[in-house]
Amino acid sequence: MIRWFGLGLCFLFFTTSHAQEPSNAYRLTWLTHENKTEIAQIDLLTGFNKNGYNNQPAMQGDRLYLSSSWNDGSSESTDIIALDLQSQKLKKITQTPDQEFSPYPVGEKLYFIRQVEKTGFQQLWKLENDRLEKVLPEANVAYYIPVNDDRMAAILIEENTLGLYLINLQTYEKSLISRDVGRSLALGKNDLLYFVHKYSSQSWYIKSFDPTSRQTKIICNTVKGSEDLYFSDDDHFWMAQDSRIYRISLDEALGNNWKNIFDLQEYGLNNIQRLCVIDDSNLIFINQ
Repeated sequence: MIRWFGLGLCFLFFTTSHAQEPSNAYRLTWLTHENKTEIAQIDLLTGFNKNGYNNQPAMQGDRLYLSSSWNDGSSESTDIIALDLQSQKLKKITQTPDQEFSPYPVGEKLYFIRQVEKTGFQQLWKLENDRLEKVLPEANVAYYIPVNDDRMAAILIEENTLGLYLINLQTYEKSLISRDVGRSLALGKNDLLYFVHKYSSQSWYIKSFDPTSRQTKIICNTVKGSEDLYFSDDDHFWMAQDSRIYRISLDEALGNNWKNIFDLQEYGLNNIQRLCVIDDSNLIFINQ
């Protein structure tokens, strides 16, 4: 049984929409006993916008950030929202004619991508202490992750492919890491960057990149057909495919022994994509 996550009336003033496929955010809670996991509870977090677009989850404390749009026909914008999972309140972070997506909180900063309505440019911005600032001069940013205060990893839209670059935030000098990459990035210990390399239509790999040595290594194969990667604090990679959620530890990754941790087919959740692990018994997933 899936529970509805109750929010206060603060969401009623939202009237935006966007012509994207409906997607919803869920929280999965599990129990672990003798190295076996079982589902304890699944909460639908976006029942207030069940037929809209709710995607690209990012957590900070009790706050879940999402890119959301409302399918009520009033406009065509996607905005950043924040759900407080403790107080069950919702806050709208952006509300513009442009498209804002891919939120990523770091301390007091909230990074996001803005697609400018008039030009179609996709630019990386940050909100800090109620001040908006453009982070990079590039106008073709697809995905990104801050590596540290001085460097940003960014996936740029190029002709017929996506290119992953390391960009100096002081000089804006950029260096190519890889082309033909997937849409997700993750950061490990010592600023180690993880990404998906689509070597061919049949061979997709999770790779690591060390910004200091500039060495790239193959970690393991992805779950077949999946490019949404999450790396949790306990050094596990997480991916999903259809109704299944998989996990593999960094130490065991070379064996490509992905473990099917959960199968949500009986809940009617058959297109799980992005994941966001909260702790050792909770995660957020998007079903589209």
